[in-house]
Formats: sequence, structure tokens, C-alpha cells
Amino acid sequence: MTDISKEAKYTEGVALWGKGSFKKDTILKDEISDEIHTLEEWSKLGKKIVIRAYAFNKKKVVLTEIDPPFFEGKDKIYRIKTKSGKIAYVTRDHKFITNRGWTKLKNIKVGNMVKIENG
Repeated sequence: MTDISKEAKYTEGVALWGKGSFKKDTILKDEISDEIHTLEEWSKLGKKIVIRAYAFNKKKVVLTEIDPPFFEGKDKIYRIKTKSGKIAYVTRDHKFITNRGWTKLKNIKVGNMVKIENG
């Protein structure tokens, strides 16, 4: 089993679906247990999840433990496809890492650089 205690201390994460976030059938994999569920299923399980997340202070992707996802309300979902073919389904208020820092989708234009981390 991987020890994430040192890596997980620097940040806290929250996974949402609905307003300002992902769609409920977005799949997340726990990097320790290898369990795979949708956000909605993780919410019903009520379990914390270890995911890969970008650590700005370390300038790299690290393992991070997040609380169980929760529903925040309904909103329109947008399909985002990067030049390299990575796809994300998010609301217009979802924030991406860009060369200008955290930027909401509604403020990103075609051609802007964004980072999408896929397992």
C-alpha cells in the first residue's frame, strides 16, 4: 500500500457535481484501492477518495485524499476537448489550470492552454 500522508497534507480537495463542477456520471478511480465509481456512486458510499491532483507548490501531479463528492445543484454541461484529444465534461463555472492560473471555463477561449490530468 502506498503511503500518501506526506503528499496529502499540502492540500484538501472537494469533488462536486452539478453547478460549477463535473457531471454526476464522471468516473473517479481511487489510486490506492483501485475502486472505480461515478461521482454519484462515491457520494452514496460516503468514502474519501485518493486521486491524482496538481500541486502548485511542487509543480507536479501528486496523490491527494479528497472528501466524498456531493451534489451542488443542476447546471448545463459542456464537453471540452483538448488538442491532444483529452475530454472533460464540466459546467461553465468549472475551473481549469491555465497559464493565467485557475480560470473558469466561461473565461477560456478556443486556443487557450489548459491542463486536464487523466489517470
